[in-house]
Amino acid sequence: MNIFETDDNSTPLTEEEKDGLKLKWIANRKELNELETRGRI
Repeated sequence: MNIFETDDNSTPLTEEEKDGLKLKWIANRKELNELETRGRI
């Protein structure tokens, strides 16, 4: 991956996607995926 490419994990969540979350500090898909994997959401 070059410096201009990003993976989907770093994609910021939209305000609409954040609305349904209990944990308001989640900002990107990586954080969301990690918590879902651990069963915390």
